[in-house]
Amino acid sequence: MRKSSAAASIVILGLLSAVPSAAAEKKIIAPWTGLGKNFLLSYSGSNALLHLSGIAGTFLIVRTGLDTDVHNFFARNRFMEGYSRPAVAAGTYFPALLGAGLFASGLAGGVPRLATAGSAVLQAAGLSAAAMVTLKALTGRPGPDPVVYEDDSASRFWRFGFLRGGTYNGWPSGHVMTNTAAISSLMAFYRDKTWVNIVGGISIGYMFLSVVSHHRSAMHWFSDAVAGALMGVAIGTTVGREFRRRFDEQDAPSSPGGASVSLGRFAITFSLEI
Repeated sequence: MRKSSAAASIVILGLLSAVPSAAAEKKIIAPWTGLGKNFLLSYSGSNALLHLSGIAGTFLIVRTGLDTDVHNFFARNRFMEGYSRPAVAAGTYFPALLGAGLFASGLAGGVPRLATAGSAVLQAAGLSAAAMVTLKALTGRPGPDPVVYEDDSASRFWRFGFLRGGTYNGWPSGHVMTNTAAISSLMAFYRDKTWVNIVGGISIGYMFLSVVSHHRSAMHWFSDAVAGALMGVAIGTTVGREFRRRFDEQDAPSSPGGASVSLGRFAITFSLEI
């Protein structure tokens, strides 16, 4: 599993490292920079609508029986089974490995933009993972079984409370949410690179389909993945956009309280802002 994640991360950071940095003198933005602000922005304005859409969409998907219909389709048709395994196996580790790989590669190679992109991925993955674990702990939704259901009762069962269903399975999908947030942050940071956005969009779609179809659709309900994708986009695009803005605006006068540590030809900025 870890080999698949590491290989994908190496390919991505290799492609990004091959592009010369246009701002080699700029400083690396640390992964924790603006954490509090980015958290609030991820749930404000249009992002709030994305989170609410994840909740409302789940309600509609469950009530209309679409959850059960999608599940039964993949329970009967297993054409995705072989293709879904790599995504499911790598999905747990990919966000962290991608972010750490980009950060380390940028730091070692003297490419501040690449390292800052890694910081954005790490923060987006961390924020989405925290939100996902909290939601799972509160909703306690059981996952589907690898069977064909005769009615919608299984998809309508929730165990609201605290830790009534653990934090591993359930709503929203952690694989979809954390990977969508990580990849979306990279897409937002490299908004001017078409190939990053194309590959990123395909990767998110592949993860989504894999999670919904895997093991006769016994990993997640369709609505789990929908909610995870919407919430992941809200967090990831916010973080990626903010890190890109901070990186591009470094030429402005430094604010009081800021500090930087030089490491040869690079530097990492440390900000007291939360």
